[in-house]
Amino acid sequence: MQYNDLGPYSWREHTVTILFIVMVVLWVTRDFSTSSGWEIIFRKNYVTDGTTAILIGSLPLILPDQNPFQENWKYNPILEWSELSKSFPWGVFMLQGAGFAIADGFKASNLSTTIASSLHFIVGAPQTLIIFVVIIVSAIFTEFTSNVACVGILFPVLDSI
Repeated sequence: MQYNDLGPYSWREHTVTILFIVMVVLWVTRDFSTSSGWEIIFRKNYVTDGTTAILIGSLPLILPDQNPFQENWKYNPILEWSELSKSFPWGVFMLQGAGFAIADGFKASNLSTTIASSLHFIVGAPQTLIIFVVIIVSAIFTEFTSNVACVGILFPVLDSI
């Protein structure tokens, strides 16, 4: 019933459908487990699934929302940057990026190793004490860093204990 109210398939919908199909095909054919896919065109480990997602995800900002072969055609992108920037939660990506940067900084400065060596007294302690110390250290870390950074810092530390 509501399907008929949708109207005919528009140029914009055709374009987005084609982009989706191309993205799925590129993901599936990038690397086969038994043989090489299209990624062999590039340097080793240069192309990932994220590369495909970024490429296809940026195309709606460029491709026209109407058939360019029609009369009186005027260019408008499928998705305008102003619309995307208003309705997209950029803060989540900034928080994730900052968390990964802080975690990498801890690893590069060997602060993770220093923390792990200061917690070695806990090895062999009762499990309840270990859990209590991990909770306290995690609570302290989350006061200064994001949860992503806390996980990135503490997982290597806890793995070495």
